[in-house]
Amino acid sequence: MSRSILAGIIVGFHLLLFTNESRSQTAKVDSLILILEETGDLRLQIQTAISISREIHSNDHDEEKEYHFAQLALDKSEELGDTLLTAKAFDNLGLLYRYHELYARSVPLHVRALDLVKDKEVDPHYLMRFANNAGVAARYQQDLDQATHYYLMALGIAEKENDLRNIAISSNGLGNTLSQLKGRESEALHFFNKALEAEEKRENTLGLAINYLSIADYFTQMAAYDSSRHYLDTLLSINEQREDAFGIAMTYEYHGHNLMAEGVDLFEAKNYYEKALALFQTQGNKTKEAQMMKNLGDIALHVGDKGAAKRLFENALAIAEELSNHPMIVSTSQGLADIHETEGNYRQALRFYQTAQTYRDSINLTRQETAITAMKMDYDFQKKEAEIELLKKDQVLKEAALATEREKSRRQRAILAFLVISVIGAALLVIQFIKTLNIKKNTKILLQEQEKRRLKTVYENNLLQAEILASRMQMNPHFLFNCLNSIKFLIQTGTLREAIRYLTTFSRFIREILESGKKNCISISEELELIRKYVALEKNRFEQELQFDIIFEGVDENVISGVEIPPMLLQPFVENAIWHGLLPSKNEEKKLQLAIWQEGQDVIISITDNGVGRGAHAGNTLHQSMGTKITQERIALFNIYKDKKISFGFEDLRDKEGVPLGTRVNILLGGALSPLPGKELVLT
Repeated sequence: MSRSILAGIIVGFHLLLFTNESRSQTAKVDSLILILEETGDLRLQIQTAISISREIHSNDHDEEKEYHFAQLALDKSEELGDTLLTAKAFDNLGLLYRYHELYARSVPLHVRALDLVKDKEVDPHYLMRFANNAGVAARYQQDLDQATHYYLMALGIAEKENDLRNIAISSNGLGNTLSQLKGRESEALHFFNKALEAEEKRENTLGLAINYLSIADYFTQMAAYDSSRHYLDTLLSINEQREDAFGIAMTYEYHGHNLMAEGVDLFEAKNYYEKALALFQTQGNKTKEAQMMKNLGDIALHVGDKGAAKRLFENALAIAEELSNHPMIVSTSQGLADIHETEGNYRQALRFYQTAQTYRDSINLTRQETAITAMKMDYDFQKKEAEIELLKKDQVLKEAALATEREKSRRQRAILAFLVISVIGAALLVIQFIKTLNIKKNTKILLQEQEKRRLKTVYENNLLQAEILASRMQMNPHFLFNCLNSIKFLIQTGTLREAIRYLTTFSRFIREILESGKKNCISISEELELIRKYVALEKNRFEQELQFDIIFEGVDENVISGVEIPPMLLQPFVENAIWHGLLPSKNEEKKLQLAIWQEGQDVIISITDNGVGRGAHAGNTLHQSMGTKITQERIALFNIYKDKKISFGFEDLRDKEGVPLGTRVNILLGGALSPLPGKELVLT
């Protein structure tokens, strides 16, 4: 069977698959990749590679794969030499960069796509699409003059073609662009109304909704709050008729923005934000959910309710960290830092300020890297164009040589033409060389700034490690004195063999602690070995035998031991169990159990004793372990810079009559950012 027939069968089969709505998105991508691999048609390969990049972005969000297939389409289109396909490939790659907010990379790609076809005989639809895309990317990059230029170009073509859809798109874009330029507000409103008129003619309710929202936001920015609310009420009616839950939620959100900006009825603004939050939560829109919580936190802070503001900012921060939304992390962390500072909690304020500054620096570094990449991309484009130009010149020379052979009388004119072209080429090369020097100079400056920020980040990380080490050195010094006193007692009573065994265990324990002090993290197996030695040392304090067990519940010890934690994480909890739970207990059998199990990707460690329980020490702060306090601080520092978060909580064990049976500590190694909830557990 020939390759072309096979490709045709695959294409037909692929189309049948896409008509089946139950077909998974993964199968669609696999089918497209199969077409790409099997077909020998270069045009089909290009179109398929573009489709694959779009499908992956829409469903898998794998940036590396998206860019791979988009770049593959561009490379093959340049190999084919089809101008329109090359423009489509440039435009597709630009859209992907725009979707990922890399606008500095996106703009030159859309401009390149437009330049390729603006003087060609192509469907005007492509000219409008490429120009509008260039305008959108430039506007998001805050290059408002360039955005206005391309929007006006798209609008001129759309009006000539009487294309209402593109008239609406470019007019709305011009309105949003001009509204950001001081003194151009009336022009912005003109274009918003122009877009609205086009959508009314198209009877496109979604387009109407978009423009009503733009106009409402424009009037809010102009402090014309009543006019803004009029458009928002109309917008709400449209979205309710369309049964568009997302549109309704957006309308509620902008009602809240309107009232918040006016500052007259903050209670009503809070009501709108809460209604928007409920709808976004129902839709599973985590980004908007975090934004609404941040807005509600701002209102709570404005009315003086710091407690509510703190809770809302913390919830928004948790979602932002889950989504890796750096701007939201910066704003919520800064808000929490300000609240803690006003409350006098300077340690917490410093922690949140450091988080905000770290992510703010990360955003700036990303922008610098994007700018550098954009300059390099522009240089590569110019270099490629120069190469193409040189190839064209070479072709001209060949044709001139052939013409010289055919017609002697044209020799002088050919030589003159050659000289003119050479001079122009040399001038272009000089200009290009100067441009290249400027690019290298600017790139060097940006790289130096980036290196400064990198060194600052290294310094902050070293400072964090120093803080952790300082906290670790505060761990319960009276334990060391007690161990030495125990050795002294055994020697004085003549039990030398027991004293030697005790001293050997003690020296190994101290050596392992000193070794772990050189590390930020150790494996669970190393931590458990420290705990075994610690308990062996503490057993000497009990008149009767202390039963200590380590249990791996349904998991492979080797797998769990591969997980890393801060050194001496478990020791303060074991110390509390022994000193404040088991030593005061009158139970004949004193038991201490450490259990480890796994739930999904999370690892849970529980420490259970059958001692007197936490209630025996209620109101007595002397029984609160300094080790536990330091451990909380170490965990807070660890969670700032580590992907796998640590949290813990206590359980009070009681029988049906409420008699204490002991205490359990649960330590979670996973994604939780807040402590596990404490609770009272009644045992049957």
